[in-house]
Amino acid sequence: MTVFYKTTVKLGVFLILLCLGSMIAVAQINTGSMAGTVTDSGGGVIPGAQVTATERQSGSVYKTTTSSSGAYVFTSLRPGNYDISVTAPTFKAAQVTGLPVYVTTRASHDFMLSAGAVSETVTVVANGPSLETETSDVGTVLTEAQVQDLPSLAGGAMRSLVALTLLTPGAVGTGTNGGTTYVKIGGGQTFGSDNLLDGISTQRSENGTGFFDQMTPSLDAIEEFRVETLALPSYLGRTTGGIANFKTRSGTNSYHGTVYDYFKNTIFDANNWFNKGNAIINGGTQDSLVAFRRPSDMHQDYGVTLGGPVYIPHVYNGRDKTFFFFSFEQVPSSFGHTVLSTVPTDAQRGLLNGSNGAIGDFSATLGAPVAGLTNPCTGNPILSGQIFDPTTTTRVNGVECRMPFVNNQVPIGRSQIATQVLALIPRQNYVGSGTQNYSYATNEVVNQVADSLRIDQNFGTRHHLFAFGSARENFDSGVADLPGPVNSGSQLQDFYAKLIRIGYDFTITPHLINQVTFGGNRINSFNSAPASLLGINYDAQLGIPNTTSPGTTFPTFNIGENLPALGSPNFDDNVDNALLLDDNVSWQKGQHSLRFGGTYRWQQFSYINNGPAAGTFNFARSQTAGTNQVNAEADSGNGIASFLLGAPTNTSRSLQIHFPRWIQHYYAAYAQDDWKARRNLTVNLGFRYSIDTPRHEADGDISSFDPTIPNPAANGILGAMRFGGVGPGRDGNKNEQFASTYYKNFEPRVGFSYAPGWLHDSFVIRSAYSIMYGPLIYADYGQGLSAGFTTVTPGETTDGFVPSGALDAGPPPLSLTPTIDPALLVGGASVADYVAKTDGKPAMVQNWTLETQAQLAPDLILTIGYLGERGTRLRSLVYWANSINPSNFGLGDTITAPVQSAAGVAAGITAPYANFFNITNGVVGQALLPFPQYGYLNNDSYLQDRGQSTYNAMEVKLERRFRDGLNLLMSYTWSKTYTDADSIQPYQATVLGQSGTQNPYNLKAERALSTQDVPTNFVISYLYELPVGKGKRFLGTSNPLVNALIGGYRVGGVQRYLSGQPIGFFGALGVPYFDGAIRFSRAVGTDIETPAAASGRYNPLAYVSPAGNNTNLYNPTGFWNRNAFIDVNDAAHRGTGPFHFGDLPRNTAEVRTPAFFNEDLNLNKHIPIHNQISADLRLEAFNVFNRHGWGKPDSGINDINFGQVTSLNDAPRSMQVVLKIRY
Repeated sequence: MTVFYKTTVKLGVFLILLCLGSMIAVAQINTGSMAGTVTDSGGGVIPGAQVTATERQSGSVYKTTTSSSGAYVFTSLRPGNYDISVTAPTFKAAQVTGLPVYVTTRASHDFMLSAGAVSETVTVVANGPSLETETSDVGTVLTEAQVQDLPSLAGGAMRSLVALTLLTPGAVGTGTNGGTTYVKIGGGQTFGSDNLLDGISTQRSENGTGFFDQMTPSLDAIEEFRVETLALPSYLGRTTGGIANFKTRSGTNSYHGTVYDYFKNTIFDANNWFNKGNAIINGGTQDSLVAFRRPSDMHQDYGVTLGGPVYIPHVYNGRDKTFFFFSFEQVPSSFGHTVLSTVPTDAQRGLLNGSNGAIGDFSATLGAPVAGLTNPCTGNPILSGQIFDPTTTTRVNGVECRMPFVNNQVPIGRSQIATQVLALIPRQNYVGSGTQNYSYATNEVVNQVADSLRIDQNFGTRHHLFAFGSARENFDSGVADLPGPVNSGSQLQDFYAKLIRIGYDFTITPHLINQVTFGGNRINSFNSAPASLLGINYDAQLGIPNTTSPGTTFPTFNIGENLPALGSPNFDDNVDNALLLDDNVSWQKGQHSLRFGGTYRWQQFSYINNGPAAGTFNFARSQTAGTNQVNAEADSGNGIASFLLGAPTNTSRSLQIHFPRWIQHYYAAYAQDDWKARRNLTVNLGFRYSIDTPRHEADGDISSFDPTIPNPAANGILGAMRFGGVGPGRDGNKNEQFASTYYKNFEPRVGFSYAPGWLHDSFVIRSAYSIMYGPLIYADYGQGLSAGFTTVTPGETTDGFVPSGALDAGPPPLSLTPTIDPALLVGGASVADYVAKTDGKPAMVQNWTLETQAQLAPDLILTIGYLGERGTRLRSLVYWANSINPSNFGLGDTITAPVQSAAGVAAGITAPYANFFNITNGVVGQALLPFPQYGYLNNDSYLQDRGQSTYNAMEVKLERRFRDGLNLLMSYTWSKTYTDADSIQPYQATVLGQSGTQNPYNLKAERALSTQDVPTNFVISYLYELPVGKGKRFLGTSNPLVNALIGGYRVGGVQRYLSGQPIGFFGALGVPYFDGAIRFSRAVGTDIETPAAASGRYNPLAYVSPAGNNTNLYNPTGFWNRNAFIDVNDAAHRGTGPFHFGDLPRNTAEVRTPAFFNEDLNLNKHIPIHNQISADLRLEAFNVFNRHGWGKPDSGINDINFGQVTSLNDAPRSMQVVLKIRY
């Protein structure tokens, strides 16, 4: 990682220089601000008044003076509660106490001074949230109390910080239960938003904001955060939707901390609905109750925090100057699993026939003669399951055939490698249904640890410095299916995240502030097979030639016959490094609050993979089948026998000659003017310009298909591989990126906040319009664009019948030099990566808002607003560069006919180049491709700029911040999202079950409801101190004993009610040589939902026989009506005629997934112990009413489980006990 460290040093030097002398500045990205106007009792402005802000907990002091218009602004305040004082000659001093300032928000408070002596002071106590009269961006703050005290599920993973963002308007997660991996905000794309930690981005180059929960510090290290939904100010950008900005906790002038433990136990949990139903189906016997008991849930989540002033006795007293805050959290977990697998039987291993392992007995697999199959070598019928000797292969009357083994008994000693591997496979130990004959009891170990430290330093009132660092490790051993090196079920993942932040504020004058923030993110995701950690060279141990590997993975053997794969090739490391720098200025000039600044991001992603170098060996029935006739290879032969004989169907080995280091840069500059045009009108004007460079490989080792280069293997027609870098056959550009950098990212921002004076000056109208550009995110996890720099040696069977050599001969040897050949990957079965020139354009998003706010009470704010968004050029995968044009659908089956056939000739099809029949299969469809010398051209390395979206929403929000013991956030979002690009990373969109684009030549038809469209989203969260006990409304004068019993209780809750999400139905027959996802057509006059589903009384389990063995027998009726769909290209509808498109939308609006209703509650008892020491004892319940809403029914129309519900959209009720000691 030399480049990473060199760049770190360069940026570090640059940062020091900026701190010493830079006079350009930064915005309040990780801080807050405050503004107001100072007037006299007649409304006249008072210039030159002294305004002082003192943060209550740390004692930090900030000073400024009012401008000629009487305005004051504190542009960079650490979030917290402030006492604000104003003094001016001949006027009484004025003070407001406890005014809250939140991250990235601007608090406002106007002062009216009365004539009198300065020694006289008028003090006012601040209320809770105030109207947003200075800004026009749309967002929501969650305070420290909400972050720390709302119900937060602990267990197999750390408490989720991202889950809290789902409490804000417009934020939804995957599925109606709101998963935290695929969160989208407003109308943005999944993975297309950003999460800032202390103002610095945590976007990863290969999957954006996905999996942010894996890299965050402990939830207890977070003070508060704000989710910006739309209409972002110009100092925020690089998002297709919102931004969540998390502020880490700082120390104060007093020592405070916590020690806590979240404890979960199985006895607190309800059982899964399906478990209970299956137990009933199986007669409710003791065995069934044991088999379907509650899953084990024994977990702890414990940690400690400590913060305060830095104090070294007799050396240094940091009170009012130096503060620290430390956090540590750990979640150790172990899950017991019993895994059922299939292994060779004792008879097949030769352990039951007296041969001492020399003869494998497969007589149990022999069946009846296969109808119509005769072995030409013997003239006898071929029996089902009969095994033949591959060394006797010959040809009789043009048919390949073999001699059978006597009594279906196979010699085991032919392959020494197979014999050694067989010895590592455990023997059968279980008798069950079907082929499963091995039971393995194993533990999955999951351990997560997070620690962090923040230091804050005040150098007087003009200089403020902070530094933050965190480290997080997430370890998961996976679930093994077999013991020892042959295990392939578990993949060890060790995920490390290290984050650093350094910020420096310099108050140059009371009206001019410079702020510099530096950040570094380093993510390691190390994935390995357990065997790879033992340091054994298994290839050498087994004697496999040609597989000398830098890794230590066990080779992979795919045998079939229901056996799991033996061995795993996993031995890779994904490394994502980022260095980021923000440097800008805030300047108060009269009625203008000006901000200028910029940001720079350097990202490097490395993919290191040694796993497949150990070799992969595939076995099938074909190599021990009787003949190569149709059906013979399926009905005779045995994969286990082929393995024992060392007769693979193919072998392969691959090795990365060079591990790629993908580098990209992002630059942005902005200007912002918050202009106080009138006392009741603030106009927000901003402009941002950014450059997002497509990534390049550090050494230029990059390749892509290029449509402009002649291909020597195809007689010079255009379309060949292009290689970056310096050297023979390469284009000479070490920084080759193929996609062009886009230089027109102009981002205007305009808005206003107007207080017309209605409702006694308690009403504000806010509106904004902005243009933003999204990030360039990549979908291939660093593995693409490496053709020629990864060497692969496949050993293929020539005809699918004759073995591909012998197992003991190993795979063909590898070449360790790059293959620089423009004709690389030609052929109809090839896959070549392709980056188009236009693929470097980032998504453009326009959004507009109109919002009203009313202060219903001193501490209660109601917000109602309309939000709109239009996305164009969204990153997507909607077009394929090498697919036949739909105008050729009329050819019907001629598409698959040879060019030289009568049908091909009649259609007027000719070979597109002379060598066509030598490098392809020579059929019509191949000839009609835009680049007939290739097969599939893969565009998902860079994605495309062809997606679009629209979003319209009404948002209603009611906020109250701890007054009379109540903290409340209630939000309702009514929205509609149409798009053809749900995710900024289309691979992940596919994971969500979204069908692909049908016709890239008519993208307007692809516009459909978003996979994550949630029309109705109502969320309420609250903390309420019960008004009972000492000092409270009821029994406020209780004696200590009574108060200890009835006082100090608080309830908290999160309640979420969401409508379902649209369904995309998929699985229709495709069109040959056309890459579009053909969809079904809708059958007229039929309902998609079955009567049971439409009635709301659907039962996913079929209660067939109370005493029968009906484990996991799902209701055959299902949720969806299969007759509502027509496969337009199946035999019944197309016949042999033209191919067609279906008319069903990508996601249909007719039906949705079941709705999601959930309530999480807690009850907290606060117990004073001594002075500042107290305890909180808390009981938390999740899904407290144990609702069992159905999960998404299967929507693959040709799936066996089509329409069936096999899961719930929420976990069953669980509870946890929390003990938190505060000191």
